[in-house]
Amino acid sequence: MMAQPLFVDQAVDKLAEDLALSELDSATVDTLPSGSSSKSKAGAKAKAKQYERLQALKNTFYEQYATQYGHDRWYNSLLPALLAQTRYSALINRFADSSLLPEVLGSVQGDLERVDYVSVPCLTVKTTVPEGGATEKKKEPLPFPSPSKDMTNLTNYYLLDAASVLATEALDIEPGHVVLDMCSAPGGKSIALCQRLFTGGTKQTSILHCNEISPERRKRLRNVLKDYLPAPLVEISPQGGESVKVTGFDATKSHTFTPEFYDRVMIDAPCSSERHLLHDISKAEESGNFTILDEFLKWTPGHSKTMAARQVQLVLRGLEALCFGGTLLYATCSLSDVENDGVIAQVLKELKKRQKKGKDTFACEVLKFKKKRFPIGEKTKYGWICLPDVSDGWGPLFFAVLSKTELDEDDD
Repeated sequence: MMAQPLFVDQAVDKLAEDLALSELDSATVDTLPSGSSSKSKAGAKAKAKQYERLQALKNTFYEQYATQYGHDRWYNSLLPALLAQTRYSALINRFADSSLLPEVLGSVQGDLERVDYVSVPCLTVKTTVPEGGATEKKKEPLPFPSPSKDMTNLTNYYLLDAASVLATEALDIEPGHVVLDMCSAPGGKSIALCQRLFTGGTKQTSILHCNEISPERRKRLRNVLKDYLPAPLVEISPQGGESVKVTGFDATKSHTFTPEFYDRVMIDAPCSSERHLLHDISKAEESGNFTILDEFLKWTPGHSKTMAARQVQLVLRGLEALCFGGTLLYATCSLSDVENDGVIAQVLKELKKRQKKGKDTFACEVLKFKKKRFPIGEKTKYGWICLPDVSDGWGPLFFAVLSKTELDEDDD
């Protein structure tokens, strides 16, 4: 019978029983030098309890995703790929002087290759297989040097997952479009959008509105935009600029954005970010520093349902802001089907309910991807997902594309 996820308290009790950690911890504390203070003993016990809780919660976490992806794939393929070093590509900034790139990328230049399935210039460092052949583990690619600035103070490239660039390609941005990036920070996907949106330079009709509700993340977003985009494009005052504007709205609220105003809407939704959590766990176990696990220790088996409720509202608000015939991209870096296809299913269900009650005057269609639409990733019920075990180390990145259409009489 397939193992089932354990709730935290049950898992703690089971782990303590199976491994007798409590007894081991007590024995360890008892062997401390006689001069050790009671404070040291209490600290050792507290640390042991933290470790015990971590192992229990990690077990619950692992089993939840093993149930979704299958135990064999999760433990033998997907989990090791998620725990591996994050892979980056360099999105070349078309607005910066590229003549210095050979010098800046000197340490990795011989191992660079073009990411050929995206239209914007994007480079990655090759992964190489040792002489032992394909059965040997691939060597980790060399890290990119830090980006640098040109004479106009623009940064020459942005490091991000190539799957993120692929997702922006699915939105099919063209110069002249009016675009809303609803959850914009930290700004990597916004920079990718701008590479296609402003191909004619700074004098054109394209508009990009970058929204981020968090003041701290919004500040970082502003800095990224100013580092990568020419001054005439980016707002230079709190009142806003000509082409690229930053806002701080709660995107889940109705009528926050002008209805039927945008040609394209991108929602890179806040999500569970499980790969980030897994890397935090590894760091904590290696260092013994459990303070970096605050985010993971808040995780529960029902966390994705909580996230999905907000994600559904983001998509509904995005559709309201989208013009008829426009396209919306919903993306997450979550592993959870609840936050991916599950959100799209809930959106479609909610729209049907509203249409029956006469509350909505539009319909929504999901763009169906062919099985081999992209060279990395795999098709899902409503979209596409790139997972690192089958996407050459890229991901996780899920995305689905929706179009807004007129409501047919038959849909009433």
